[in-house]
Amino acid sequence: MLELVPMTESDFAAWLDNAQKNYAAEKVAAGTWLPDEAKARSEADHAQLLPQGLGTLNHHFFLLKDGDQAVGSLWYNIATDGLKTNVFLYDLLIYEPFRRKGYGLQAMQGLEAHIRPQGYKSIALHVFGHNQAAQELYKKAGYGVADLIMEKWL
Repeated sequence: MLELVPMTESDFAAWLDNAQKNYAAEKVAAGTWLPDEAKARSEADHAQLLPQGLGTLNHHFFLLKDGDQAVGSLWYNIATDGLKTNVFLYDLLIYEPFRRKGYGLQAMQGLEAHIRPQGYKSIALHVFGHNQAAQELYKKAGYGVADLIMEKWL
């Protein structure tokens, strides 16, 4: 059974380094950033979003554990947009050896179970267009398109 276990400071430090690298790589793969600028831009984005690191207000960080084994991580934020308050899933990562074993769906269900008692009514997220595996996971978990930007390269 997958558990959401709050990160410690040392968990967060390791997670942050990895998250910055992954985000930079995704932005390069999406054609949004140049490779030579991606690392610095990713670090700047994370610093802006998380000025107090693990203690940043309304941001929540978890290791995903199956027993004693960490199989991934999850980061969400409580965001208010106008009159609507919802959860925004910033990052879900299942470590490579544990992919395609059902942990992603279990993590999404675990997040829902975690936030539902707090009264939140929705979870929003962003997924890169080139990440078909993530898109399929989110569809399987019941997510639909709320906003769509399309682009044609000339």
